[in-house]
Amino acid sequence: MRRAACLLLALAVTAMSATARSQVTELEQPRDVAAPKAAATVFDKVVTIGASLTDGFANGLPIAPLLDKAIVTEHRLVERVSTSAFFSMPLRLGAQQVRRARKLEASLVVGVDFLFWYGYGPTSRHLNELRSLPLGDARAREAEERSLADASAEDLPLLARLATLERGLAELEQLEVPIVIGDIPDMTGALPMMLPQRAIPSRAIQDAANKRIRAWARERKDCVLLFPLAERVLSMKLGTMVLEASGDQKALRLPMRVVLCNDKLHPSKIGALLFVDQLVDALAAFRPQHAEALVFDVRKEIAARGLGDVLLGLAAADDATTEAQATKGASKK
Repeated sequence: MRRAACLLLALAVTAMSATARSQVTELEQPRDVAAPKAAATVFDKVVTIGASLTDGFANGLPIAPLLDKAIVTEHRLVERVSTSAFFSMPLRLGAQQVRRARKLEASLVVGVDFLFWYGYGPTSRHLNELRSLPLGDARAREAEERSLADASAEDLPLLARLATLERGLAELEQLEVPIVIGDIPDMTGALPMMLPQRAIPSRAIQDAANKRIRAWARERKDCVLLFPLAERVLSMKLGTMVLEASGDQKALRLPMRVVLCNDKLHPSKIGALLFVDQLVDALAAFRPQHAEALVFDVRKEIAARGLGDVLLGLAAADDATTEAQATKGASKK
């Protein structure tokens, strides 16, 4: 019995020793330590809202996937909440898009053309939608209704659009994250089948709407980036938009036929890519502490879509013009 007890004791000691050695060995072994997670950036959860420009109508290049590719740090897939049908009922669709962006817990909302149809569209559409979707606040509703009821026929187009615009800005107020919006461009000259004359606000209305948009953005300059959409569209229409030089490739001035579709309303593929390139630059300046998260090579993107020959043709034409001017200048001497 005593011998059996001694044997059991020896076995226990051996087991304990083995366990101890195992624990020591485990402690001595290097463990896999998770790499520290990259610091969050404003580009972690981007959501795009807006109309046909954002949605890639006519060129097949929505902003969301292009912006997603430009964000080189870890991030959630850029969400596309935009719709090319925004023109049909901006008050209803705009509210839906903002609700969706909030539900997606966006870290940044990009809506460069979100406000476009709050200014564009026939006066009748503005009035009908304002009346069918009355404001919830009784005092604000009464003030809006009185303003429209008392307006003269001459003032009604302006007041109806400004009332619609205020609704759009109120929707954007609900977003508690950085926002990118654009002002309202002048699309006079667009194909009437796509944009009837009665849907284009007068220059005075455009100026009044942009004055309000710029004041609203200025009051919120820390969280609102106002992209100069009107200026960019004007440069497209005038043929003064420039593709910046890169390496041994010189800068090119791009004619309207290259950057706009035949409808003279929507950007072409090259125009859309240039637009995103300018947007990326604006975002980098807006949040410089996160600028390294953005990389977009516009010439590479143009070439990847088989459009490099267009740039080569423009460069050759530019060289020919320069040479002709030099020859002409030399012959005068």
